[in-house]
Amino acid sequence: MTRPEKFPKRPTRIGVSLQGTLTTFDDRQFVVRVRDLSAGGCKVDLPDAEKLLAWENVTLAIGGNEKLAGQVRWTSGTQAGVIFLAPPPPL
Repeated sequence: MTRPEKFPKRPTRIGVSLQGTLTTFDDRQFVVRVRDLSAGGCKVDLPDAEKLLAWENVTLAIGGNEKLAGQVRWTSGTQAGVIFLAPPPPL
């Protein structure tokens, strides 16, 4: 008999470097560099990461694709982690 995993396996992350725009609920916009993209979220680089709040709802537009609804989960220096509230379409 196998023991259940304590935590579900993370979606596969892909190392990318894509330009995007992150918009907060109060319409602040940040030009970001999207990194470590997965079906569950991504890491973004931006000079003003400290201006984002953990648990803040955001939208992320990558290239010409539709806006993805997400939530900031963490910030550290010039980086932030965003989870997607719905799976993104294929890039």
